[in-house]
Amino acid sequence: MAFRCDRYPQLQVWTEAGTVRFRDGQAEVPNIVQAETLRGLGDEYGVVEVSPPEPDAPNEPPAPSAVKAEWVGYATRVHGADPDEVEALTKADLIDKYGPKPE
Repeated sequence: MAFRCDRYPQLQVWTEAGTVRFRDGQAEVPNIVQAETLRGLGDEYGVVEVSPPEPDAPNEPPAPSAVKAEWVGYATRVHGADPDEVEALTKADLIDKYGPKPE
């Protein structure tokens, strides 16, 4: 869990699970006790939790050898397919419907 503190970029916070030290306004905490303590500081100290960037999911279809779940994810993410409908399809159906088309 990542936190930012612009007001006190070198802030140190003592928690039941150990000290959290901000460096250049950034801190990573490994456990929920430290995270809850930082969340409780809020506006008074200018501490905010930052979400890690989500990895970019590829827009290319999975390999034919990929598991069905990858094909379901691809169909819903890239093609906007209904998750229940694509889950009901077989992997072969998913490949036929959403896979690369022969030229």
